[in-house]
Amino acid sequence: MHKEHLQLLCVYILKPDIVLVEENMEEYDKDSVDLIKKLLDELKENSVVILSTHSSELINEVCDEAVVLCDGNLDSMDFNIL
Repeated sequence: MHKEHLQLLCVYILKPDIVLVEENMEEYDKDSVDLIKKLLDELKENSVVILSTHSSELINEVCDEAVVLCDGNLDSMDFNIL
């Protein structure tokens, strides 16, 4: 288990109102990715989860809304273009 997984698990146990997560999925095996997705899904039931990622797969499978940061501006993202 990576230290990032432990941090995410600690957040899961503490259940704060707002969670900021930066996740790079390319580093992990399929089991780790599945675990992260499950934890994020459970976290978002009672928390606002703000996720920073380059993984369109993770965005499609976990996020309710998506925005793109471009030139210091946040713009809505259409899930259909991912």
